[in-house]
Amino acid sequence: DETVRRHAAVSAGVIDADEALKHLFQVATMDDDETMRGHATAAMGAIDADKALKHLLQVAARDGDETVRRHAAVSAGVIDADEALKHLFQVATMDDDETMRGHATAAMGAIDADKALKHLLQVAARDGDETVRRH
Repeated sequence: DETVRRHAAVSAGVIDADEALKHLFQVATMDDDETMRGHATAAMGAIDADKALKHLLQVAARDGDETVRRHAAVSAGVIDADEALKHLFQVATMDDDETMRGHATAAMGAIDADKALKHLLQVAARDGDETVRRH
């Protein structure tokens, strides 16, 4: 049952962070159900920020489903880490999908306004898509 699997994925992070992170990364990258991959990325963000960040950035860059990539980008954006900001800036300026660029831009704003400001201004000045510039 999808609901049981979703709740188990979220609860796993509370029990054993290292083991849960390994399992959640597998779900986030290999599960056939994009909803489960999205829930796994959200749960990864609730575990140990330093350990989850590299996994979240991989999912944000590689998943074929825009919703899963958005969940991973937002979870990474919530983690106050310079690495997340660098990665999200790269996605915001180089991703072919304007929706993903917009989500990455929005996630950058969730990190630290002072740190994100110069990056956000660059995106606003360069991006050809009005929606992305508005984010």
